[in-house]
Amino acid sequence: MDNKTKKTKAKLVGFEILLNKSGRLEVELSGLPLEDVDKTFKNHPNKHIFKALIRVANNSLESLVDDLEKHLSAI
Repeated sequence: MDNKTKKTKAKLVGFEILLNKSGRLEVELSGLPLEDVDKTFKNHPNKHIFKALIRVANNSLESLVDDLEKHLSAI
């Protein structure tokens, strides 16, 4: 992507359940790291809201990922 292209979306938090080539299920948590929010949204008036949203979502999803991984390892 060249420098003149502007992104119209930003993934703040992502969650996926994947099936790999060997047939195993994997759980993946992704998204914008908290430490990058200020740099990514440096002039945005709601960046503090984005930071709080990411923090809350990550806490909830990390618990879900842990629980799913425990269940998947038992299969």
